[in-house]
Order: sequence, then C-alpha cells, then structure tokens
Amino acid sequence: MKYQSASAINLSSTLVISVLFFAVNSMAAQQSSQQLLKGGRGHIEYQLANGASEVCVLPQDHILGAYKGSDRENEIKLCGKNFYGDANQKQFGTLATDDSASDAKPLTNKVYVTCPKLNSTNPGVLLVEIPEGWNAQQTSQSFCKPSSSIAKDVKSAYGVDAKFKQSITCSYAPSALAAYHVSRMLGNISRTPVAVVRTMDTDSHLSIVKKALSLLSGSTGDVIYKTWNQFLNAHSSRQDAKLFIDNGKLLYGALSENVTKEFIYTEVSGVGPYDTRYTRFMQQTPYKRVAHSADVLQIAGNNSHYSVLMPILQQMRDVSEMVLLDTLLSQDDRIGNIHFHLVKAVVVKDEAGNQKISKEKLSKTEISEILKVLPTPSRASEATLAQTSKNLSSVLGGGILIRAMVLKDNDCGVDVDKRSNMMRTVDGIEQVRHMDPKTYKRLLQLSQSGDEGGLKEFFTDTLLYRAVDFEGGKKSFMANLKKATEVLKGNCKTGALKLDLSDKFDPVTGKWVPASQVSCEI
Repeated sequence: MKYQSASAINLSSTLVISVLFFAVNSMAAQQSSQQLLKGGRGHIEYQLANGASEVCVLPQDHILGAYKGSDRENEIKLCGKNFYGDANQKQFGTLATDDSASDAKPLTNKVYVTCPKLNSTNPGVLLVEIPEGWNAQQTSQSFCKPSSSIAKDVKSAYGVDAKFKQSITCSYAPSALAAYHVSRMLGNISRTPVAVVRTMDTDSHLSIVKKALSLLSGSTGDVIYKTWNQFLNAHSSRQDAKLFIDNGKLLYGALSENVTKEFIYTEVSGVGPYDTRYTRFMQQTPYKRVAHSADVLQIAGNNSHYSVLMPILQQMRDVSEMVLLDTLLSQDDRIGNIHFHLVKAVVVKDEAGNQKISKEKLSKTEISEILKVLPTPSRASEATLAQTSKNLSSVLGGGILIRAMVLKDNDCGVDVDKRSNMMRTVDGIEQVRHMDPKTYKRLLQLSQSGDEGGLKEFFTDTLLYRAVDFEGGKKSFMANLKKATEVLKGNCKTGALKLDLSDKFDPVTGKWVPASQVSCEI
C-alpha cells in the first residue's frame, strides 16, 4: 500500500492485550472484523471475560499527510484505553516512536467507566477516567448521569478522556476519521483531534443504551432521549451494517480524543435559530473578513504590528480552512460546534539566541489568571482580549492572547445518504477571498494526486468510506474535492482569491512580512 508508513510497536501487558500487524491473520477476529483491520498498520485486541473480542485499529498514515509527532502517540493512547479496566492495572506497555527508535516510551493505561452521553442530540459513549482511590462502581454512580446532577464536591474529579461515537442519527464514524486525516493532508489545519476505529461488544453497549434511557426517562420528549431510543430499536435486530459487524456480535465506530480547556467560538457561529445557522455564520465578522476583497492590511486597519494583525490573521486562516474542510467532508452540523483555545504570541529567543515570534500554549497559572479577569472568554471581543493582554502583560511574559480554532465535533458529515453539505449549499467556498498559500498548495496536491497515493484505498479501508461516499455522486468526497479545487483555482487566477494568510513577522520590529507571490498552479 502506497499510503503505508509502518511503525515499530512493542507492547507487553498484564492485560490480555496483543498488538498484531495487519498482514498477520488474527484467529480471534471474524471475517467482518477483518475488514476493519485492512486500513491499519496494526491493532490492539481485547479479550473479554464473556469470550467476546474487541479491537482498536492503529491507522495507516497517508503519504500526503502532515502528521504531528504526537499523532502516533495519541493513536496508541486512544487504542490503549481499556473500556473495562481494573483499577490495579496501571502499566500498559511500551511504544517505539519509529522503526529505529531505541528509547521505547512507557505508556500508562488509565482505567475507565463507560457512560452514556446524555446531552446535545447524538448518542455516544463517554470514557470517564476512574479517579485515584475510586473504584468503577463509585465512578459510575457519581458520573454516569446528566452533568447538572453531578455533586459539586466531586465534580472536580470528573473527566471525559475520549468519546466513542457510531453511525446513527447525524453521526457517521467515517466523518470523524476523515476530519483527522484530511486535516493532516491539508497541512495539519484546524486542530482536529486524533480518531481511531474501535469495536465494542454489543451486549455491553446495549447495557449503556438501557442506562441512558433510564437516566433520561423524565425527558422522553428531548431529542437525545429519542436518539437513544433509536439505538435501542437498532439493537433489536443488529442488522444495520453502519453500526454492527460479525453478525451483530460487535458494534463499531470512531473513538476520538476529547479536547479540553476549550471555549465556544461564539464570534464565528453567532447566536440564533438552528435553521438559519449557516446564513448567520456568513453574516458574522470573521467570515465577512474572509469574504472581503480588500487586502489583509486594510482589513486590519493598516496596522501591521503582530499585536494587532496576528490575531486577525489567525482567525481568518482558521475560518477559511474550516470552510474548506467542511466543504470536502460535507459537514452539516458545524455552526454552533466551533471552539477555540487561548494561546499566546510572544517574542522569544531560539537556541542560537535569535529572536522570533512564537505561538505557545498557556500554562495552568496563566489560564487561571486569565479566567480571574475574563471568566467567559467565549463572549470576549478582540478589544477585550487585547486589553486583557495588556493588563496581564507581566503574567504572559509580554505576550498577546490569540484564539486558535478547534474543530472537535466532526462526526456529522460524509454520508451521501443523509448529508446535504451545508457549506456547498450556501456557496461558502465560492466567497472565500483569503487563504494560507501552504493550505492552497496542499489542496492542489491532494486534487492532483489522483490514485497515485492509493487515495481510494485509503479512504475505503482506513477511513471506512463506502465507495459511494468516496466517488458516488454530487456530494461524494471526489466531487467535493473537484468543486473546491475548481472554485479556488479559478478565483486565484482572476485575482479574486489572495494567498496572503501567512503570519511571518519580523521579531525586531514586530511588523508583518507579507508572503511572496505564489503561483495559482501546483
């Protein structure tokens, strides 16, 4: 496989877990389960006490992907999350970071209880960590309930590490998987979380469904109750191929990291009715900036200093890349599900003693101090963030606060049977007038790669796309890719699209260094 990038993995465990490379036949996995392993570089297998066998697939990388060094580590951490862990079993094993690594890193196998997701609209399974000194029963009783019902004296111990979602209602497992990998193909954009394929014993999942319906019994009119009831009906036959494999013995879906320390990006989504959310989004300042024909400096009031321009550039780049990603993946439930991290831009010295402007994560102390004066960052304006940066200059080391978009909810896309592709419906990509030149070039590479990198094989095997999702109609991935490329390349050639969203700044003067002219061709 041309998209394969093998990694040396060495795992040993007191748990009954084994890592098997996909080229090796697994006697425990039945034929249908075997299909899930085709797109993996390996998998971890869990043998349950009832004789069932669950797997978590370690995905292949695609050759075009700009994967972070931590992606592989996060994949193995996700697959190392035991749904039925024993509190006394802490050491999971070791992982070699690449084929030649001699410094295998120890991985801690945290232990969890599985709780039903009881908020919003789509059902799912939450992996809640068992706090130190607690047992599974105590954790389940304390935390497997609506968040408003969790006792205040234990709420600080509550933590959701990951979410396991299946293809039901708006949710579609290939959508979450694709958001992870396609974002990397486009240059690691949008801060989308790692996601892996995971299976679960259906009887175990049925108990979670029943628990959800019991906990929500007083809210039978709510959408979340109705969708959990749909899952109960699906369990009655276990025939739905989007949910079940191995003749109904296993449920499968996408297991993804639960992003934390994030805030709702209200400025991008706006506030208002669900039915008009995309129209509202296009009327908000962030999208209007991206759709404005003026130069970046004009949009920023002709101030090129990083303290003014960098937050605007970051937001414009995030919005334009979100529109592109959602266009490719037919994402229908983005608006209202957009988040951000607060980061700081600060002048630092590199190892050679040269100054540079760096974007860095905030420390716990910095976040704590910010929240004392800015308790609701979601409602803060640019001016408020700028003033907060000045007021906390000594705490932030002279840095400025910037919002970096996080796309953590990516499961309502891809499925051509259901998705309308809201960004295409409202011509979102057609009106984009600014883009990062590196992202644009990545899109052209992806579009022109054809099947040279085993693109179809990667999407159907690793991302679990059906053939019809990949190239089966007007809203398939290949149709979306063709449309986005044609629109952006055409606008680039006419000068309507400016490839100007690079954020290189002179560290001495603090002023923006515009990108050199970029060709509209690859």
